[in-house]
Amino acid sequence: MSPSTDTKEVVRRFFGALDGRDSGTLEDVLHPDVVMHSPGEDEAIRGKAQVIAFLEQTFVAFPDFSAHVLDMFAENGRVAVRFEASGTQTGEFLGIPPTGRAMKTHEIELISVADGKVREIWQEVNVLSMLQQLGIFPRKQPPRPVLKVMIAARRLGRRVRRG
Repeated sequence: MSPSTDTKEVVRRFFGALDGRDSGTLEDVLHPDVVMHSPGEDEAIRGKAQVIAFLEQTFVAFPDFSAHVLDMFAENGRVAVRFEASGTQTGEFLGIPPTGRAMKTHEIELISVADGKVREIWQEVNVLSMLQQLGIFPRKQPPRPVLKVMIAARRLGRRVRRG
């Protein structure tokens, strides 16, 4: 078995645990010092217990949560995964009260594997699509005041980069 096959197998086990909402397998597959970078969090989530607790919040909010791998590529101890996540929100999620609505998103994760364990996770989630599906943000064009704020923030970002 090649090193890339080994790292892919570790990540397959990780996604199997996500899909099965299996905290026991997560315990086995996560490195003790795992770090997770998630767009829903202000800071990285550090340590196996905290990452599992974060994922369990997702399982509680979406009891029918599933994660199906669509593509996987591995090189130099890192695995890129494109997957489909889905579930029905019946519990609080990132401060959002239960909506009873289903969501399905395509996500990308870059996962670093060390010592046969998931060591670091970088998540890229289409948060806008998720919020639209949960009924938090309108599906059609955003209201004018929201558009104005988005445009102003973009302009401010350009000014800050120019120095």
